[in-house]
Amino acid sequence: MALKPFSSHHRILSPFNFVDFTKLLTVTLTEDIEIEEIPKFVFASSALKEITIPSSVNSIKQYAFYSCRSLSKVIIPKDSALTEIKEYAFFGCRKLASIRLPKFIKSISRKCFASSGLRIIKLPKATKNVGEMAFYSCSKLSKITFNKRVNKLGKFAFANNPLIESIDIPDSLKIINEYCFSNCYNLKQVNTTENTKLVEIHNGSFENTLIECLGVNCKATKLFRPKGVPNL
Repeated sequence: MALKPFSSHHRILSPFNFVDFTKLLTVTLTEDIEIEEIPKFVFASSALKEITIPSSVNSIKQYAFYSCRSLSKVIIPKDSALTEIKEYAFFGCRKLASIRLPKFIKSISRKCFASSGLRIIKLPKATKNVGEMAFYSCSKLSKITFNKRVNKLGKFAFANNPLIESIDIPDSLKIINEYCFSNCYNLKQVNTTENTKLVEIHNGSFENTLIECLGVNCKATKLFRPKGVPNL
């Protein structure tokens, strides 16, 4: 089943519209629709494989694509007005290997992409905060590209991602919260520069990793206990 396209007479999607729809495979929301949000739970647990989101959408609400296990393609235009993706929006989308996040996204919400199939992630220019467990347990995630503005990483934000081997910490980053990279068993290199603003690294941040060194700002106020970090 395909909804392609929605006509301009259907300008509003409602929460829970297509929850558990097992025959819904493709949705194309054309530019003439001019909807401003993808509502909560609207496609949750459906068989959706592909969706095109119009540039007028500024918000993807909680659980919008929750557990869409067949979702492999999300098309977001370059001129997208999207500024927020809320909690659990793409949780459990195990076939979603990549997504291009538009430049105006200010934060990545709690468990937004947790347990998804993402292989690489590049933070948009405007993103300053990565929420708690945002990319938790993405078993295929191997590369993270941070922007130059991010300043805070939440608890367990990138935990349980065994394919990550190295990360480059931007100078802007100030806070790494509890267990942020814990159980990234193959993480060996965490690169910072002499201009780093990193002043807080909370306990468990690198537990069960293989990191050997980590540079911080000379005015650091919080440093983690090196538990489960045998090479440090």
